[in-house]
Amino acid sequence: MKKVWDWKADYGGKIDNQFRRMAISVDWERYRFTLDDGMCTAVNEAFVRMFEKGLIYRATRLVNWSCKLKTCISDLEVEYIDLTKPTKLQVPGHGEKWYTFGQLTEFSYKVKGTDK
Repeated sequence: MKKVWDWKADYGGKIDNQFRRMAISVDWERYRFTLDDGMCTAVNEAFVRMFEKGLIYRATRLVNWSCKLKTCISDLEVEYIDLTKPTKLQVPGHGEKWYTFGQLTEFSYKVKGTDK
């Protein structure tokens, strides 16, 4: 929780300013962060209700990781490239280094405390 609040302290004002510059139609008197007092309870309740209705779920899936932003991003924010063969590309935030994409690699991790 501390990391979330630290992030909000660093970026919350910047995001608010971006919203205002874009002239987003918001009732600024009622504008809230999802972890503000009272809002956190409402957000948790909404998630529980949506989960119980099957509208959201937890699953093991691949995510879109942004190396530059160092966070997961939505499918809507991803620029997809169709590759027909292994292709070397640069990754934002990794300088001049090139990486091979379009090549499957197999790996596994041992589960700590087991023989698996």
